[in-house]
Amino acid sequence: MIKVLYPSKYESTGDLRARKPFFVNLFKRDGMYLVDAVDAPFEQGARSSHKKSAIKRGLPALKKQLKRLCKDGTKVILISAPVYNICFDVLRNEGFCVINKEMIPFPGSHHQQVFREKLAPLVAELVTARG
Repeated sequence: MIKVLYPSKYESTGDLRARKPFFVNLFKRDGMYLVDAVDAPFEQGARSSHKKSAIKRGLPALKKQLKRLCKDGTKVILISAPVYNICFDVLRNEGFCVINKEMIPFPGSHHQQVFREKLAPLVAELVTARG
């Protein structure tokens, strides 16, 4: 995420870990939030059906949290196949401005490059819109 959002400030993974408070503050200062669709992380190797069920159960809480955080026109990006597939239509129908028109894979499990390729144009769009 940081590589895409702040490429000029990112040097290495080790640097990122060492400067995590700096990047978290920068992320917040720029008005961004990272909101999980579920309360707890999935266990390694969790079945797809388990993930989908947890996301569906957590959807009311997610909507409530987004309503609290988002103003009119706040851009929302959904990351991971199950989150996108379950939440996209529901959130759009509730009036949230979900800007990714296709699924962006979770960056773990060797999907980092595709994650960056799909996220980068959306970030560029946000930066351009800010002026």
